Amino acid sequence: MDVLIGAVGIFLFANMDFHNMQTVDIIYAVCFGIWFVLTAVKVGVYYRRRNETDSPQAADRKYEQSHNQRQHKGNKHR
Repeated sequence: MDVLIGAVGIFLFANMDFHNMQTVDIIYAVCFGIWFVLTAVKVGVYYRRRNETDSPQAADRKYEQSHNQRQHKGNKHR
């Protein structure tokens, strides 16, 4: 969906008259800028988490966390 929004946004920017911008055009430009920044942040967070979960260190951390939780539960019932 983001690709479609980006394509439509770029198409509208390509056909926009920047020398004769009305209030609606300015609002559109600001909203598109905010959307672009938020999409870039979303993509960055997605790939950072993806790389963390694919790494061997992440698998080791998950194992250690589950092992520690099992030990903690065992000590709690004693």
